[in-house]
This record gives sequence, structure tokens and C-alpha cells, in this order.
Amino acid sequence: MKKLFNCSILFILLVIGESQAQIGINTVNPTEAVDVNGSVIVTDDLNISSIQNVNATDDGFKLLVRKLPNALAPTPVAQGQLVQLDPDRLAIAPINVANYHFTNISSDNITDVNTRIPSSLYLVGIANFSYTGDAINKALIGSGPNETIGDFTVRAFEDGGTWHLEIKNRELDLPPGDRLEYRLTLVIYARSFFRGLPDITHDMGNSYDSVAGPGEIPNLPN
Repeated sequence: MKKLFNCSILFILLVIGESQAQIGINTVNPTEAVDVNGSVIVTDDLNISSIQNVNATDDGFKLLVRKLPNALAPTPVAQGQLVQLDPDRLAIAPINVANYHFTNISSDNITDVNTRIPSSLYLVGIANFSYTGDAINKALIGSGPNETIGDFTVRAFEDGGTWHLEIKNRELDLPPGDRLEYRLTLVIYARSFFRGLPDITHDMGNSYDSVAGPGEIPNLPN
């Protein structure tokens, strides 16, 4: 009787699949091959090998994530539950933005600021850099015949497991009494959402411009 019952269910599902080509769960009007109106739990790995291209005019997308057990969560959830990822409700989102404003700087020199952002968990990039205040005057450097504005550096670097910032003119300083301030945006990417690609070394051939060779193109979908 049990085998007959299981076969009957399989037969019914096959009939539904062939006649409607759509399955609705908690809905009588499915609009896709499988249309679920309610919560979903996936107890095994959920892998997506490719993502459909998105048009420039498309919007309103939502990211889905699969929850894992968390003993520290205030409200327990079922393992494998699929939920919408809402960046506004997360402590840390896949991409985070933090604006910095540096004041009371010694001359123009920020040699090393430890942001205390763990480099093992996050990648950072610098955007929207600007400074306000007094300008650094041109000066002769070394034995060169011409005056220069020096070598101004804005960079993020790893040291001791965290991200650090350097913002300074490495060759010249502001005149005594002059002041300036820096502003920038740190774009902080969570490494858990990244796929690491192999390092690429490119020989510029002592030229100002170049084109990536056949083996120097990142393995990305077109």
C-alpha cells in the first residue's frame, strides 16, 4: 500500500507538471515554473552557476541569502531558511560606505591611520577624495632645475591585519602656520561575497599605453 501511495503522488505531480508546466505552493495562480508564496527552507547547498544578464533599465532586485544556525541570534531561525538581504537592516552589508573627515593635521601629513578594519574580512577602496585649506607651494627638490609640487599620495594599505591610510605629500610640506583638511569615502567590501581571481602581471614594455594579453584577462562572464 505504501508503494502504491508513493507512486500515486508521483503520478499526480507528473500530470500537474505536464498539464500546467507550473507548480504553485500556497498559491492557486503560479506565474513561474515553481511559485512559492511563503517561507522556503533549503537543507542542502544551493548553488547558482550563472546569473542572467540585467538590463540597464531593470531595477527592484532583491538578494536572497540562506541562513545558517546562529546560537547568538536573538530570534532562532530554521537552518537553511531563505530570506531577503536588506542592507539597511544589516550591521555589515556586502558593500559598505563610510565618509571620513580629517582635521587638525600636522602640516599636510597623515603617514599612518589605523582604521581598525580587519583586512582578513574586508577589502577597502578610496573614493571622493578632496582637501580644503592652504596649498602646498612649488619648490626645488634635489638637484633638479625646475620647481615641482612634489609626490602626493593617497592610499590604503594592509598592516598587522587591519587597513591603514596614508595621505601626504612625501616630498614637500605646508609652510608653517598653514592648515588643510582631508575628506574621503572608504568603500568597504565584505570578502565573504568575493571570488578571488589569480594575480595578473603585465609588462608595459617601457610604454605609456598597452593592451592586456591573452593570458592577462580576468575570467569574467561577458
